[in-house]
Amino acid sequence: MIWLTWRQHRAVLVTTAVLAAVAVVPWASGWLDLIQEVIRWAFAGVVAVFWGAPLLAREFEERTYFLAWGQDVSPLSWFLGKSLVLCGAFSLLTLLIEPGQVGYSLLGFAVGVLSGLIVRRTVAAMAATALVFVALRINLGPVASAVLGAALFVVTVTMLRHVARTRPRGTADGTPAPAGFGWWTRFRATRRVRLSWFRDA
Repeated sequence: MIWLTWRQHRAVLVTTAVLAAVAVVPWASGWLDLIQEVIRWAFAGVVAVFWGAPLLAREFEERTYFLAWGQDVSPLSWFLGKSLVLCGAFSLLTLLIEPGQVGYSLLGFAVGVLSGLIVRRTVAAMAATALVFVALRINLGPVASAVLGAALFVVTVTMLRHVARTRPRGTADGTPAPAGFGWWTRFRATRRVRLSWFRDA
């Protein structure tokens, strides 16, 4: 899962790491110091918009979730695995920049992921995430942000579990789906049926 997360998110990971380096390296210029302050304040917003929002929204928009969630890994395990890797990465970067911003980064990531699950369009989810996060960032402290972020993450997991357990109408060969037949399992069954068509041809 670490390698998969790196392959899919390496551009934003590298870009964010460069921003973090700019924020922590001492500069002699006054305007560069201003840029550092802006990065420190807005870093959690970067995590929210560019890390959290596209995580699920891009999968739905490009319909790659059929492939990603049609493997042996369930949608919930896929989501938790990638979220754990990304949370560890941006938490480490936030600690290097401004330890007091970790709570805001966690909140931003949770808001972005939930927005992506609801909106399911990448650009729209990013815009919604920016608006919601800025409103929460202004009115909440770091501890309250971390608590709310954890609560929103639980909501996201619950909603994703519900989506994954949605019962389909039936499989590709016309037989009704058995109870608890998740839609990602239906896709796997559909793939096996199609392969059997080629073998029998």
